[in-house]
Amino acid sequence: MGTVSSLRYFERLKNLELESSEIDMKVSKQGDGFAVVLKSATLQKSVQLSASSMGSFNENYFDLLPNKEKEIYFYTKETNVTFQLRSLNALQ
Repeated sequence: MGTVSSLRYFERLKNLELESSEIDMKVSKQGDGFAVVLKSATLQKSVQLSASSMGSFNENYFDLLPNKEKEIYFYTKETNVTFQLRSLNALQ
């Protein structure tokens, strides 16, 4: 199980000046699924992952802090899966 954290922003979400930057994604096959490691140089707000096949993420829809790696696990029986991600940063 992952750790639970709570982030507080002292500004309304609509007033945050989110920078548009790349999110690095590394995917590796694990025993019963895939490990997905994400990292970005800037805050990525409300990151959401999706996969090309059926399965479940151990965590989804989160804030990715600058220069911090975040590892997500995707449980599936499939062996060939592609991942897509999106965040609020891309919408501004």
